[in-house]
Amino acid sequence: MKWGFVMGTKENFNQAMHEVFPFYKNAKGSDAGEINSSSLAEKPDGKNEIKRKDPILFRSNYDPLMQQSLETTYVSKDTKITGKIVSKSNLDICEDVLGDLESQNSIKISGKVEGNIIGKNIEINNAVIKGNIHASERLHIVNQSEIVGDLFANEIELNSIINGNITVKKGINIQKDTKIVGDITAQTIDIEKGAIVKSMLNIAGEMKVPDENLIE
Repeated sequence: MKWGFVMGTKENFNQAMHEVFPFYKNAKGSDAGEINSSSLAEKPDGKNEIKRKDPILFRSNYDPLMQQSLETTYVSKDTKITGKIVSKSNLDICEDVLGDLESQNSIKISGKVEGNIIGKNIEINNAVIKGNIHASERLHIVNQSEIVGDLFANEIELNSIINGNITVKKGINIQKDTKIVGDITAQTIDIEKGAIVKSMLNIAGEMKVPDENLIE
């Protein structure tokens, strides 16, 4: 009697689920959804690693006109992503990404990225980047970040270590403790005392360089 009661309850449950959710099928159905725990493998170091061949697309489900503030997609600590990330929202990257990053809005990075980065306003803080960086508006690289790759932006502010060429439509501000190895092309350039620049400079407008700066 107990077994018949349990089976009857299960059948009633499945029938109720079919009535409420037409797309629902039980585990025996051919279209039953499946969550495979192997798709979220945990690395020995405790980091969750996500591997994708296709780009990871982050899109908002809300009408932008109804949003008071733009949504932000976070890649938190202890998470490693392998694959391209494409988003219409802001991106906040706090851990490792092996692949390109692309956003129609702002990007903040405080982790490690091996791949090219494209965004509107890009802020890099205490990060390590191996790849080219394109910012359609402002690029801000601070707190002794290390960049190996070319930089492209409308405006750039640096306080980091850069190994690559820099192209700026407007002005670039090179703060103290910055080290640059690579050619610089800009409308204006401002180099603070203490910065080291080993570059060929192509300046269309004004250049402010203290005598104490090292330019080779």
